Amino acid sequence: MIWSLLTGLVLVLGLVIHFVYVAGGRWIIGPETFFLVMAEGTYVATAYAAAADGTPNSAYVFFIAAGIAAFIAGTLVSRATFGFDHRAELERFRRQSWTNDLRGVRLAGVVLVGVVSIAVTVLYFTRLGFFVPAAALSTFVSAGPDSMMKVYNSLRSASTTGEYLGLGYVIQFKNCLLPLTTLLLYYRARVRPSLGIRVLVLAFALATALASVGTGARFPLAFLGASFLILGVARLMEPLRLARRTVVVLVVLFLVLLSSLTLMMGARGNRTLDLPVLWAPYQVVERVFIGPSVERFHVYELYLSEQEPQWGRGTLRELRNVLPGRAPLTLTNRLHQMLYGSPRGNVSLDYWGAVWYDFHWFGTLFAFFHGFLLNAFYVGILRGRKRLSRVVVLLYAGIVLGFATDPQVLLLRGFLTCFLFLGCLSAMEWVAELGRPRPHRPQDAIADA
Repeated sequence: MIWSLLTGLVLVLGLVIHFVYVAGGRWIIGPETFFLVMAEGTYVATAYAAAADGTPNSAYVFFIAAGIAAFIAGTLVSRATFGFDHRAELERFRRQSWTNDLRGVRLAGVVLVGVVSIAVTVLYFTRLGFFVPAAALSTFVSAGPDSMMKVYNSLRSASTTGEYLGLGYVIQFKNCLLPLTTLLLYYRARVRPSLGIRVLVLAFALATALASVGTGARFPLAFLGASFLILGVARLMEPLRLARRTVVVLVVLFLVLLSSLTLMMGARGNRTLDLPVLWAPYQVVERVFIGPSVERFHVYELYLSEQEPQWGRGTLRELRNVLPGRAPLTLTNRLHQMLYGSPRGNVSLDYWGAVWYDFHWFGTLFAFFHGFLLNAFYVGILRGRKRLSRVVVLLYAGIVLGFATDPQVLLLRGFLTCFLFLGCLSAMEWVAELGRPRPHRPQDAIADA
């Protein structure tokens, strides 16, 4: 127990050093902060699971702690390498004027991508044949709450285990490009408001909210709400930040929506708390930290601890599952069978499990370079041009990057899609510029003569 306590104190000290030296006493709204929040929560939950299992000095707990320390060291080296003074550079960035590049062809491109995303989403739900919340509410009216919960959970499961409908590709439109379109149009309306742009924002916001809850999963709605709020409170978004009253209203709204979904699915623990509005945050903590950490600790004890390092092959095999024609029984299916007795389900490795599986203790070096790159990503945002589309898309991509648990999740949640989106907008603008007639200069007349 004493070693666990000392390890925890070392990690707290590391976080203090990161906040003072790397962040300059200003919260970094970037991927390294999101990663550290997730990593610290995972460490605490895993240490608790190990203690409950009677093995508080488990090597896996100390591996996660060493990885977090290495990650923080990577951010420190990045800060020194780039000469990054967060406090000064954040103030410089805030003093710059916004360049409103969401106009003309670029704005048309954003709207076009949004319309295509809505079309793909509608086609997907049409082929799927049901919209989970609507079907559950209809059942509630006709047959009561118990039947509603059964319908909700069966359809939620069927949306991922039924006929192959290319969900991984649909997610790029439904859960990435559609929210991005809504965010871009929202900030475009803040910079240059008009009736037309406000109508577009409301229409896309409604479509995005419906798309996020259609399969019954709560994560897309939670990620949408978190992304909007993170961008809304970020210092580098001034003077476009959300007012405090607006933040409070939005937080309550998202909690109510998430708690409503939790009630409809009859999730475990929704009777533990007397206040229904608190069901969602309780479920978030249980689902994001406690449950997965206990599950993956058992995966380590039963499987990972006995495996030789894969040296990257494990991650590559899992990445192949993103493509059509995946193997009928993947590692996630085998781990589910090991824990629960059936291959019909998924127990995926989280960041620490995947790094251990591939590199064992050498994985701390991977965590070091990961910390370096995530800090460099944030430095690149602050030192680049303050164009509306660039900053919003990169901040959103940073959220995806910071919360990603492995390369497969990084791809599925649209990290590369964000950069392809930016590239397409720039390409459309470039093509439009080529098609415009150039001013008739004197040298052109001489050449024609």
